[in-house]
Amino acid sequence: MSTGYTAIFEKGDISFPEFAMRCARAFGALMSLREESLDAPIPERIELSTYYTEAMESAEEKLIEISNLTDFEANILAEEAYRLLCDSYWKSVEKLNKLKEKYENMLIQVENWIPPTPKHNGLKEFMIQQLRDSIRWDCLYNLDAPVKLSGTDYKRQEMRKIQKNIDYYKEEYRRELERTLENNNWLSALRDSM
Repeated sequence: MSTGYTAIFEKGDISFPEFAMRCARAFGALMSLREESLDAPIPERIELSTYYTEAMESAEEKLIEISNLTDFEANILAEEAYRLLCDSYWKSVEKLNKLKEKYENMLIQVENWIPPTPKHNGLKEFMIQQLRDSIRWDCLYNLDAPVKLSGTDYKRQEMRKIQKNIDYYKEEYRRELERTLENNNWLSALRDSM
């Protein structure tokens, strides 16, 4: 049975360079082409992704926007963020409480169950342990209640978060540059070998 890489042989002759380039799509340097048809041409060079530069530019714009907030605007945004955090917090608490209730209801049923034979006692113990562990891991939460920030503190916190994102995007862009250079060197060496 042919694979996606060898199916082309059924259509006719294929040269070694064509087959090698077709198979090269399965390797790191050309992984960005994996969603394209195997018949799509392979570019001479792999282009640098614009994701990190665009994300960095967007974050830098957001940083300027946040840093230019007036105290009044920052207070409004802090209040809005606090309301959203409270909503999320209470939804999480409700979800965990419902889950705990389900576990506890099942635990009662398991504890009241009389195994049909002594050989089933291990099953009962296992079921009890699973439920107790799940209650401990999933439901004995220590969610921090949201803290209402002043506009100044909100602004400072947001600026720190955005700066952290900018630093991350810069580092990932540097890595993307290295990967693209390596990938283009790999692709060039492959083409030169044929």
